[in-house]
Amino acid sequence: MSRLIFVAATVACFFSSSAQAQEAPPANTDKPRVYVSVFAGGLSPDAQTFFGRNEAGVLRDIVVDYDAPITAGVNVGVVAVDKPFGRLRVEGELSFRSARVRALSLNDIDRVVLAGSKSSAATGFVNL
Repeated sequence: MSRLIFVAATVACFFSSSAQAQEAPPANTDKPRVYVSVFAGGLSPDAQTFFGRNEAGVLRDIVVDYDAPITAGVNVGVVAVDKPFGRLRVEGELSFRSARVRALSLNDIDRVVLAGSKSSAATGFVNL
């Protein structure tokens, strides 16, 4: 239930900020405009399934259940061109995701999860 409320609040904030951005008067198009956004929240779904084969060709089915997955990050961008034909933006993002591993199974056999086990990833990319 708390995830549903979080998603609803996120969607409401997105549409609210989009409406405000559309109502803003046109900015000076001669100068590039810089913007920054920050985000954080929970992740859904809270489980992942990996399919593959080991070196001997045996099928591997790995299921990982997570407890309290989170994500956070920052975007920095610049509107380089804002003309009647459209807008050109350059944007970079750094984000981090982390979750404690609650359960792990390999080919439907439960495995022991060591205390303090967690999964995390940091990503970065640039959009044009």
